[in-house]
Amino acid sequence: MNRGFILFVQKNNTSDYLKQAVACSLSIKKFMPDDQICLMTDIDVPENYKKHFDHIQDIPGLDLAVNSEWKVNNRCKIYTNSPFEQSIVLDVDMLLLENIEHWWEQLSKYELYYTDKVKTYRNEWVSDDYYRKVFVENSLPNVYCGFHYFKKCKNNNVFFDLLTDIVVNYEQYSKRFTKNRTQSWCSMDVATAIAIKLLGIQHKVFSKHSNLTFTHMKPRIQNYKSELNLWTEQIDYNLNSQSELFVGNIKQKGLFHYVEDNFLTDNMLEQLKCI
Repeated sequence: MNRGFILFVQKNNTSDYLKQAVACSLSIKKFMPDDQICLMTDIDVPENYKKHFDHIQDIPGLDLAVNSEWKVNNRCKIYTNSPFEQSIVLDVDMLLLENIEHWWEQLSKYELYYTDKVKTYRNEWVSDDYYRKVFVENSLPNVYCGFHYFKKCKNNNVFFDLLTDIVVNYEQYSKRFTKNRTQSWCSMDVATAIAIKLLGIQHKVFSKHSNLTFTHMKPRIQNYKSELNLWTEQIDYNLNSQSELFVGNIKQKGLFHYVEDNFLTDNMLEQLKCI
C-alpha cells in the first residue's frame, strides 16, 4: 500500500524546523521502521540528515509565505505533491511514542481526517479555549492541523484547491468568516476551518468517537488552575533509553506535540539517534 508520513519544513528565522523534522522522523522509525517518510522543504538538507528520510522534495511553485513569520502558508501544497496515495501529515515539533499501525486502518475509512479535540499531558481532553477565540467567536470548526490524514481523491482535489485559494486570498476570506474576532496572519488551522465550513463537511472529517488525536503542550491549555508560561521550565520531563517520555512523571503515548523549541536539545537528538 502506497502510504507514508509527510513532514513540512520551510526556512525561517525563529526555529530549527529541520532538526525537529529529523527528531520526528527518528521517533517514527523507532516504532514503525517500514513506514515511508517524506520531507518537503526549501532547505538544502545536509548529507548527515538526508539518511533519515525516504523522500526529500522541494516546495513547488511561488512562495506563498514571503510575508509570513511562521512560514506555514505553503503547507496547502502538501496534498498535490505528496508521493503517497494515503498520507499522515505531522507538525515537525512532534514525537511519536508508540506504534500506531492500527491508526492506518481506522484512517482508511475516511477520505480526509482532522481532529477537533486534543489532550493535555495528563491525558485529559483540553477544555480551555485560550488559543481558540477566533474559532469560538466566529463559529468555526475547531480544527487542529498538527496531525491530519488524506487520500488522493476527487473530493480532496476540491478541498485542497479551495484551501489554497483561502491561503492566497486570506484577507478577503478573513473579512467574511472572522468578523467577530480577526486573526491578521494566515494560519493553517484558521484557513482549514474556513474551508471545512464552506464545504459543510464537518461530519465527514471529524469523529465524535475517535481517539486519533495528539497531546498538545501549549502551556495555557493544560487544565491548570494557575497559568503556565513555558511548560518546559515548570514541568519536569525525561526521555529514557527505551524511548519512553515522562512529563510530570506521567508516561506519554501516541503523538506528543512539544511546541516549545527548547524541549529538543542536541543531547536529546543524539539520544533519539541511538535508540
